[in-house]
Amino acid sequence: MARASRPFVSKGNAAQYRNTQARRPCQLTVRNPSLALKRASPKFASVIAFLRFVGLINASVWLGAVVFFSITVSPAVVSPDMAQLLGAKNFPFFSGAVTHILTAHYFIFLGATAIVALLHLLAEWLYMGRPTRKFSMMLVGALLALVLIGGLWVEPHLEKLHDRRYAPNVQPVERETAARSYRLWHIGLLALDMSMIAGLVVYVWRVAHPSDAPRFISSVKFRG
Repeated sequence: MARASRPFVSKGNAAQYRNTQARRPCQLTVRNPSLALKRASPKFASVIAFLRFVGLINASVWLGAVVFFSITVSPAVVSPDMAQLLGAKNFPFFSGAVTHILTAHYFIFLGATAIVALLHLLAEWLYMGRPTRKFSMMLVGALLALVLIGGLWVEPHLEKLHDRRYAPNVQPVERETAARSYRLWHIGLLALDMSMIAGLVVYVWRVAHPSDAPRFISSVKFRG
């Protein structure tokens, strides 16, 4: 392939030639002109900004819900204030029952935010016409798996253990076994919440700082 010939420049005009070349706009060869025009349009930029705004809001709400429930709501239900409100006879059973009702709705809400996160990544992939970020997709998938494990397996098992240890027709040995198992499963639920918080911090950071932020060029040269 023949090289483009460089114009002859005399020594006297060398400085003027360099200044002219410096002021020339950079050129980029684009193999897909229609996609390049789409990405250069104001409408495309507005849609991408809206999608990323929705993704950031959803990720922030998801993280805030896990932090708020784990640090505030769940400890408050079994706090001394709740024991004083319910009384010594009612506190152990009813406080736990209220906790499980709130936890079940908590995991339903987390499942909704996880689905929105997946739809957000899918919308970016479809609209931008590029493969989605694998790490973000794997991260959201792992977080959704944690939500499903907590909501469909850990929480129902904890509720059964709670009912068994306070059932009136249960032997003391079975009651003690259920109480011991309940403590171990509850520790597992706390570990699951801490894992979700760590993963959501990374996810919020990635949504707030996308790796494919738009770069502006002064001119584009299309090649059919």
